[in-house]
Amino acid sequence: MEDLIKKYIDEKNTNLYNELKEKYPITLTKYDLRDDGKNYLWQMSFQQNEYRIGYYEDINSTGFFTHELLHIHLIDKGFSNFPDILPDIKEGKKNLIFLPIIHHVNNILAHQKFYDDFIKMGYTPQEFISDFNDALNPNQIITNVDDAFLDGSIPYIGLTTFIGYYFTARDNRNPNKEDDFQVILNHLANKDKELFQILDNFWNSWRYTKSLENKLFLKSLFEQTEKLLDERKK
Repeated sequence: MEDLIKKYIDEKNTNLYNELKEKYPITLTKYDLRDDGKNYLWQMSFQQNEYRIGYYEDINSTGFFTHELLHIHLIDKGFSNFPDILPDIKEGKKNLIFLPIIHHVNNILAHQKFYDDFIKMGYTPQEFISDFNDALNPNQIITNVDDAFLDGSIPYIGLTTFIGYYFTARDNRNPNKEDDFQVILNHLANKDKELFQILDNFWNSWRYTKSLENKLFLKSLFEQTEKLLDERKK
C-alpha cells in the first residue's frame, strides 16, 4: 500500500502528505474497474479511524491524489464532511428533499475552499477534478431542467435538479469548458430568477467568507429555499 502511495507523491504534494500522515493513518487502494466505465473517479472516506482513498485506474498526474489530500486537510481545519452533516439533514422532514444533492453540494463547497491551494501547489486548472464535468452536455442539462419544471412551478424534483446543476456549473475550473457552463447558468437564471438569486447570493457569501462553517451555510440555504417553496404554495 505504501508503494502505491509513493506513485502519487512528488515535490508538489509531499509536504502536505507528510503533514497529514503525522495526524491520521492514510491508505490508498486500487479498486477493480467499474462496469459503468467511470474509472477516472477517486474517492475518500473516513472509516475505522483512518482516511481511505480509493481509485480505479492509474493516471500519470498526482493531482487526483492531492485533491483527496486537500479534502482531508480541509476537514482537519473544521469543514464538516458529508457523514457529519447527514444527521442534521434528517432532523427536519423538509430537509429530506435535499438529501439526493447534499453530498454533491457539500463537495463543491469544499472545492471552493481549497482550489487556490491546489493551484499554488503547482497544478493547472485542467488538473482539478470537478463533479460531473466528464458528463457535461449543456443541451441535455437544459432539457433536464425544463422537464423538471413542466408544470411551471417548483416541485421538489425541480428544486433539487435546479440546485444540483447550479452547483455543477459553479464548480467548473476548466477554462476550456467555461462557455458551456455559462450557457447552463444563463438558462437557470432565465428559468427562475428568484431561486437563481438565492443560490447566487449563497455562493458569493461562501466564496468570500473565511469561515469553514459549512453546516451553518447549508442550513441557511435550506431555510431560504424552503421559504420560497412555502410562499409559492399560497
